[in-house]
Amino acid sequence: MSPRVLRFCGYCGGQLEEGIFEGRVRKKCRECGRISYQNPIPSVALLTIKEGQQILLVRRTAEPEIGHWCLPGGFIERGETPIDAVHRELSEETGLRCTIDRFFEVGTVINGYYGDVVVLSYIVTIADGNPNPGDDADRVEYFPVEKLPPLAFRSHLQFIEHLFSIKIGQHPGH
Repeated sequence: MSPRVLRFCGYCGGQLEEGIFEGRVRKKCRECGRISYQNPIPSVALLTIKEGQQILLVRRTAEPEIGHWCLPGGFIERGETPIDAVHRELSEETGLRCTIDRFFEVGTVINGYYGDVVVLSYIVTIADGNPNPGDDADRVEYFPVEKLPPLAFRSHLQFIEHLFSIKIGQHPGH
């Protein structure tokens, strides 16, 4: 699946035309003149550490990368703050609740499965709950950072490498 190609204006339904607008290739409505900005999708990823060198991962049951492991996380929904998304995604995917220790760093995906994505990573501590996969995950496990399974997303691998100041050497596709 590739990112969708917009053909019609989200405001008036008019046809979009591609051209140079505001100094970049963009789409603009022929009817109302509004530019259709194609902004990155905001998302969150959660770094949960146990016993100093283990990281919480979930195994995916949805595209992209079904069957691969990743950090808990997902897209920030409309009307939701990044902090709200952290709590919701962790609960949906693992059945756990957390406290947020701190924002960690920003990652990006360019031309991925859903187009461009901005990934905000947070370091969190589990507050309560029992690991119980749900939503788009079928397993929840802690892994030693030196023995990680293949990860679905390059940005998640980079977050883990930066957090632990190590080079793991996997080469995920996204």
